[in-house]
Amino acid sequence: MSTVLWEAVTSRQFPDANILTKRIDDHRVDVFVPRDVNRQSPVLVMHDGKNVFFPEFATTQVSWGVIDAISNQGIPANKAPVVVSVWGTESDVPGARYFELAPENVLIQDEKLWGSLLTRANIPMSNLNGNQYQSLIATKVLPGVADAIGVDLNRNRTAICGSSMGGLASIYGASLYPDSYGTVLSLSTHWAFWNEGFIEALLALLPEADKPRVWIDRGDLDLDVNYIGLHERAEDILVNRGWKQGVNLNSRIFAGTGHNESAWAGRISEVINWWLEGIPD
Repeated sequence: MSTVLWEAVTSRQFPDANILTKRIDDHRVDVFVPRDVNRQSPVLVMHDGKNVFFPEFATTQVSWGVIDAISNQGIPANKAPVVVSVWGTESDVPGARYFELAPENVLIQDEKLWGSLLTRANIPMSNLNGNQYQSLIATKVLPGVADAIGVDLNRNRTAICGSSMGGLASIYGASLYPDSYGTVLSLSTHWAFWNEGFIEALLALLPEADKPRVWIDRGDLDLDVNYIGLHERAEDILVNRGWKQGVNLNSRIFAGTGHNESAWAGRISEVINWWLEGIPD
């Protein structure tokens, strides 16, 4: 564990928010600490950290608005989650994000499952490091955050969240570390352009014995158009494996929305509330 201390982030946009930052294994990690944090506070891990809090760093200069969602959208103060925002790798490998967020074990078993994904993105094949990334979060980032702010980690109070490739990484993370995450929150899950069998192979990794709660969704504009039918297939696979809509599965379609931070910001408070409402007392 790095001995570098967490530093406070000063933000004009969130002058009253307690935000900490630190670099862990070449990844920036930002942590929003709610005012009423306590040992039982829920913990939300989010991928693509540059898009989570600060518009000035976000890909489209629009963030997910997570701090506003937690502070201003009716979430009870005593249930406000700690939000751990993990930035992507700074590797200069073309398309490094794909190789960090992709489900490594699935693709090692059958490279053909890549389908046309990399070709469409004009990215040359490189080494997968999804397992290293998931290990970083589960074995270094989460314990480091817990120690720094005095939170007791518990899978029932911990969720992993992302959009697009980050949605796949959330499903994969909960599969690799079922004792760490009790809920998967996957927005605009990037089911498109893989070969036949990819969806089944990834979802087969989710544990059946102690099922995580799963949120999956899609829009119907922009890139999300390509998820029509594939999202529904993923839902069917989960239902056939024992997940139940309205119980431990929330499969949603957000008509009129596309594939961008503005769309995800528009529903993140609903996503977070669904997770929080399912946490056992």
